[in-house]
Amino acid sequence: ENVKELYVDCPFWTFEELIQNGVLSPEEVSDENKEGPSSETCHARAINSLHGTENHASHLYFNYQYYYEAVPQDAQILVIRNEHLVDDWNDLESFVGGKGKANRDVQSIPKSNSYPHSAEDLFLSESSQVALCHELCNEIQMYKSILERAVNLDKQQLQVSLDELKAKCPEEASAEICSDA
Repeated sequence: ENVKELYVDCPFWTFEELIQNGVLSPEEVSDENKEGPSSETCHARAINSLHGTENHASHLYFNYQYYYEAVPQDAQILVIRNEHLVDDWNDLESFVGGKGKANRDVQSIPKSNSYPHSAEDLFLSESSQVALCHELCNEIQMYKSILERAVNLDKQQLQVSLDELKAKCPEEASAEICSDA
């Protein structure tokens, strides 16, 4: 039922529509957006889902913050970064005592989705990316904390991920606290 409230009852068929129709104010909506801003209810659902404060989509509600807060402060954290999946997988295997070369010849690991995506489904406009970064600021801070606590990343790997984050979300990557997200 909660998923229906976000993805069916509101005009959010793609992530671009979620941001354009549910997050941005009428003045910020791009000219290409035909739907326009959504109702106050859908706006609240979009914001609360991105903030992880309401469970309209479990993959948004059970976010980094949800899991990070459940990890004891003295626990060691191991990470596999999606952008560096094959290298991190192999490095982690070596870290825990394996040979670390199971996937050295593989450049990417194939993924399977339950339904096909079109290029339009994956499109995110610049205005949507800026708004998304702003709304995910707290989540970005959690991501940085997780990376900094990861015992399997060296300083160079950490810096690469922070630089990649800064390229996508410069303000939030540099922030230590979030202003109003």
